[in-house]
Amino acid sequence: MVASPILPPSRDDVHLTHRELQVLAGVCAGQSSKQIACDMGLRPHTVESYIGHMKMKLAAHNRCHMVAIAVARGICGDGDGRGC
Repeated sequence: MVASPILPPSRDDVHLTHRELQVLAGVCAGQSSKQIACDMGLRPHTVESYIGHMKMKLAAHNRCHMVAIAVARGICGDGDGRGC
């Protein structure tokens, strides 16, 4: 069995909005959707919507994969992998 790569095929046209980047920073810090929502003055459902959009944009399979992609691309984190 071949392991899937962390990074999906490169897409230079991937653009995350300022709000998505704020949510992503919380996810990379290990915060729950509820914690991120509280910090940002949003509803948890809204945070989950942002996460869903980012997963599609980054071609991530799940929340942890999204963090791995973000760390590998230098979008967030310091590369230690503590976002999952």
